[in-house]
Amino acid sequence: MPFLTAETTDERDSLATFAQQQIEQVATALHGLTPEQIRLTPSASGMSLGALARHVILISDGSARG
Repeated sequence: MPFLTAETTDERDSLATFAQQQIEQVATALHGLTPEQIRLTPSASGMSLGALARHVILISDGSARG
């Protein structure tokens, strides 16, 4: 099932697995949206869905580098 996290060996592995699962869920949520929909800001934060996706990618990239 897509929302179940795989078994992990330690805390670092658990965090990496959880982060990967969240990245995949963001991608799933954006799948099929038009460019106009991705540029929309549907919340009070002013961040578009595309900006949120970019933020997730940048944070995960920085975390992976340690």
